Amino acid sequence: MRIVDWSRVSVCAHVLGVATLVMVAGCGGADSGDTTASGGPEPQPEASPSEAGADQAAEDQNAPIDAMQEADVQETGPTCMPKTCAQLGANCGEAPDGCGGKIECGTCQSGQICGGGGGSNKCGVNPCYPKTCAQVGATCGLATDGCALVIDCGFCPAPLTCGGGGKEGQCGCAPKTCAQIGASCGTAPDGCGGVVDCGSCASGQTCGGGGTNQCGTQGCTPKSCAQLGASCGVVSDACSKAVDCGSCTLPDVCGGQGMPNQCGCTPKTCAQLSASCGLVPGGCGSDVDCGSCGAGDTCGGGGVDHQCGCVCQLPHATTTCVKAGCSVKSCDIGFADCDGDPSNGCEADLASDGKHCGQCGNSCDDGNGCTVGDSCQAGTCVPGTLITCDSPPNAQCYAAAGTCEAATGQCVYVPAVSGTACNADSNACTSDTCDGKGTCAVGAAKVCNTPPNAQCYNATGTCAPATGVCSYTPKANGTACGTCHECTSGVCGNSPNGTACGANVCHYCSAGACAVRATGYQYDGTESHRCCGGSPVDISSNESHCGGCGLACASGHTCQSVSATTSCTYHPATTSGRCGCNANSECPKGTNGLNQTCRTYTPYTNICTPDTAAYCASGETYRDISSCPNYCYYP
Repeated sequence: MRIVDWSRVSVCAHVLGVATLVMVAGCGGADSGDTTASGGPEPQPEASPSEAGADQAAEDQNAPIDAMQEADVQETGPTCMPKTCAQLGANCGEAPDGCGGKIECGTCQSGQICGGGGGSNKCGVNPCYPKTCAQVGATCGLATDGCALVIDCGFCPAPLTCGGGGKEGQCGCAPKTCAQIGASCGTAPDGCGGVVDCGSCASGQTCGGGGTNQCGTQGCTPKSCAQLGASCGVVSDACSKAVDCGSCTLPDVCGGQGMPNQCGCTPKTCAQLSASCGLVPGGCGSDVDCGSCGAGDTCGGGGVDHQCGCVCQLPHATTTCVKAGCSVKSCDIGFADCDGDPSNGCEADLASDGKHCGQCGNSCDDGNGCTVGDSCQAGTCVPGTLITCDSPPNAQCYAAAGTCEAATGQCVYVPAVSGTACNADSNACTSDTCDGKGTCAVGAAKVCNTPPNAQCYNATGTCAPATGVCSYTPKANGTACGTCHECTSGVCGNSPNGTACGANVCHYCSAGACAVRATGYQYDGTESHRCCGGSPVDISSNESHCGGCGLACASGHTCQSVSATTSCTYHPATTSGRCGCNANSECPKGTNGLNQTCRTYTPYTNICTPDTAAYCASGETYRDISSCPNYCYYP
């Protein structure tokens, strides 16, 4: 059965002026078809300017303002087809039919309640807590309370209509065009409190001369707000302009009682005020009576103003007294009594409870053991994150990444192949390896026998258990590491210039290479010890270098120390030497290429002596001592 509440059917917002009421058949939409709702009076046909003429225009100007009141009772929107219970999916209670009325959809079987099946008008055994207009987001018209009843969410002030802006349950208005209101010139009300400009007339015509907002040659006298009976808002002056008739004094609003361009105030309904009992200010300067409470309850007794309840408190609940016990009457927004236990009130937070997400029994657990953190966020289940298998039982002998078994949520890891390096004893100096079954076995000790520099480091080092790095001690500084090279702090570098080069004292190091000492170089503290051709020579006894490098004695003759050839004390034995001889030809040749002189008389006793420095070796000095034999020597 459909019940139509004609007080809730949208009224035509005739804010276009008196004359325009005759021109416009309806104000609910732009459709040209039948706009009369079932049960409403038929609209008057539109009169064209050609048929009306000047007389008609005059009549339009003088038409009684009562025509506005008569037209307001029309239902002039597009034809609305009420929905059935089946179309609404409702199997119990009452529900809005979508056309301003409500329909009855029956009752539930014993043991069930309407709204207990998980939605409005659904039979079931779960508790259902009715919602207010604010909770369902409606500011006008009829709406379901989420359980079994229709709640009245009030009127819209004209020219607004419920759903007029295209959003169900919200006051709104769709402005009309010049074509929709039949205006060809001037300014006119757009039906939503605004003004639309419909242009100007051709030369020789005036707007209003052919009727309201119509071009013509007849005269037209604009009417005032008082003449039009308008106390607020925008109306047509019955000629060519939209005039502003002012605003209302609060709490009145323009069209507040459903009468266009009339100040008024419609009190809010108890549903709009979220009240179920007591006297509540309705917003118009007077109280609205929202009734009384049943036995055991008092108005506000549950702790919520203008809600029936008993003097008891339960978490997140409006309470009521049932047989002297505290019971849940309704739950706070976002909470529900999912366990049916009145002692803990509305225990389920539908915004975050993973077992009751958005509604009782809606679990967010996806049944996959490999996801964690399945959660309820703002009443919606949010999938958890996959378990990351990256923690093997033995990171050394198992693969770093494993796989998760959905049934158990356990991670499974594959052992590393046998022989994979590992560290079983926390000693990096042992060669530990995996056994292929996930166990790390201790291996042989590391041998340190590869020093960084075999020339300047000792061959055997020591291993550091913490790092497994071998360390080696350097050889003593000065240790030879090659010809004319020696070690310094483990680095092989050039020996200092002048250092002996091997066993030959007449060889020395220079810039890392072995060099030969200069001829005649004294290689130790003895005067006669000289370097000749890179070899150490005693020029006081060497037949090939007697008295100087290259001064050779003749075959069969010896080199005698200068002190051995004479008794002269001026000649130390280690100074130089002289060759024995029998003739000058047996004496050494000097730098001049001439043989020294063979002295055969006392005190020379057959020895070779130089006469000048030219008879000496290169670099030598000539020594002439009176009464003693002469000789050559290195200074």
